[in-house]
Amino acid sequence: MVKAASAVSMEVRPLSPLDRATAGMVVKGVWYFRQRLDGEQLRRGLASVLERRPWLAGRLTAQGIACGAGDGVPFVERALPGLEAAEELARGDALDRLAGRLSPAAFRRGSAVPLAVSLVQLDEGSLLYVQGAHACMDGCSFYALMDEWGRLCRGEAVTDPVETTCLLTDPDFADDPAAQAHAEAYGWPRVGMGLLVRMVWGSLRGVARCRYRLRLTEEQEAGLVGRVNAAGATRYGRHVVLSALLAAAGVRLSSVPVGKPCTHVSVVNLRRRMAGVPERFDGNAVYNVASQPFSSADPVEAVAERIDRSLHDLFAGGGNRLTEVMRCYLTVVRKKLPYVPFDVAGMYARRSPVSYVNDFLGFPIYDVDFGRGRPALVLPPDLPDAVRLWPLPPEQGGGVEVIFAGWPAVWWKRCADPVGLLETLSEGKERSGR
Repeated sequence: MVKAASAVSMEVRPLSPLDRATAGMVVKGVWYFRQRLDGEQLRRGLASVLERRPWLAGRLTAQGIACGAGDGVPFVERALPGLEAAEELARGDALDRLAGRLSPAAFRRGSAVPLAVSLVQLDEGSLLYVQGAHACMDGCSFYALMDEWGRLCRGEAVTDPVETTCLLTDPDFADDPAAQAHAEAYGWPRVGMGLLVRMVWGSLRGVARCRYRLRLTEEQEAGLVGRVNAAGATRYGRHVVLSALLAAAGVRLSSVPVGKPCTHVSVVNLRRRMAGVPERFDGNAVYNVASQPFSSADPVEAVAERIDRSLHDLFAGGGNRLTEVMRCYLTVVRKKLPYVPFDVAGMYARRSPVSYVNDFLGFPIYDVDFGRGRPALVLPPDLPDAVRLWPLPPEQGGGVEVIFAGWPAVWWKRCADPVGLLETLSEGKERSGR
């Protein structure tokens, strides 16, 4: 066990309704370093991390997380000589096989701390496995934690504040008296038994476990973004362009009827976009933004315009509208009202009019350095998101890996030339992609 470098006061870290809703989920990370890591150095650095984030060694209570209430963070180190890193990582289940798993059930019962670390020493290099309870962190705070851990191991002075409270954790904020009326006015669909049946049926058929990975080099990525932006007067960012391309390709690959209204969903970080959510907030601060509808026959630049406009409308004016929407959303989550901000059932449909992208490209995933150099490879967390954008290793030339799950994985596996389809669409040409 690793404990904080100095005594920690028994304070309680508050949790928002969004934190509570994710208590059954775990954020996972796997880093492969060609150089062997020093286990003792990692423990010392982690002890300093826990001094700044004592709740990671705490226990869940009805009031929040009691800081320092646990015995420390589990840190397991083992040597596996003869294990080939490339072969092991290619299996895809390395974390579950080699690391001591963090149990969401034990965390919810208050019998386990929200962080677990495993270090596997190889003949050449090391594998580092880190698992954190989603109730304490989203992707932004998870990778910020890893970056800080590396800086502390390198002996750097870390003075950046770690914020544990914000508008989202204020109990008075999640108290929209007209949450149901507002949810219906926003056009949020109701969630019923139909969605549950569809998800269970997809799981039984094995569709939910299907995965497909599409790799785009930096040159290919830049070409796609450049061609779409050249087609119109507005220049869009990488997220908007790639999302629009994947949305346009998805409705064609899944044979959505021509002219059917479609939407795109972006997973958005609220930090720096919503007043009252500081940049260094250490918790869950994300929202799923559904775009304005577009036609399944629209060209990519039209889809990009809808996605971009929807995001700007929420963020405009200091995020005032975003604040109103989040107040309603957290109230819906807290009261367990049957509404969601986008068509979840449509996302799980075989012919899906809803595309969904979780973008990890902006996180410092490959910047983690414990004093022995940066990682050669980082595995993405195995999440059920329909589409994830994941950075490829810099030492392999960089680029983007697009990870599809469920029905999108099925569609893209059937596509004879995935990159060619995206290039054709980026040029403003139409193609079925099959």
